[in-house]
Amino acid sequence: MGEKITGQTRNIIVYVFVLLTIVCLSVAIVLGGKQDDKYQADFQTYQTAQQQLQEGKFAEAEKSYQTLLASYPGSYTLLWKYALALAAQQKYKEADQYFLKAQKQRPFLVQNQRYLIQYGEVLYKLGNYKKAKKYLEEGRKLNKDPQLSAMAEPLLKEIDAKLKAKQ
Repeated sequence: MGEKITGQTRNIIVYVFVLLTIVCLSVAIVLGGKQDDKYQADFQTYQTAQQQLQEGKFAEAEKSYQTLLASYPGSYTLLWKYALALAAQQKYKEADQYFLKAQKQRPFLVQNQRYLIQYGEVLYKLGNYKKAKKYLEEGRKLNKDPQLSAMAEPLLKEIDAKLKAKQ
């Protein structure tokens, strides 16, 4: 029942295991290197998109973010940045969809003052004054950045005026 493996058979088994280990490690190293290359390229694309957004090259930023979203569709950051690029081009309906997708991916965005005010502005541009007011007021309440809070004030005044005019 318990046959002993000795001599040449044992050596062959050890050599096969060593060879198999070397092959597996080599494959893992090659695949890991390819993955690193992809992440490096994606990081470069992200940096480029950020720069394009800051420089006002919104159509180019939109394309860059779109490329990244193909690989990372669940990234709330990319969804949010893409929404900003769309909004900057006055594509407010599309921007609204992507703001909501980002919020769905990361529900805590409703506690981010910048997100609340940016999304509130898009809702204002869409004419959804009640919802815009809600987001802008929440952003103002957080008051982590007084400059952001100050950005909400004129929009809230305009919304109040438009809502009064409707009554």
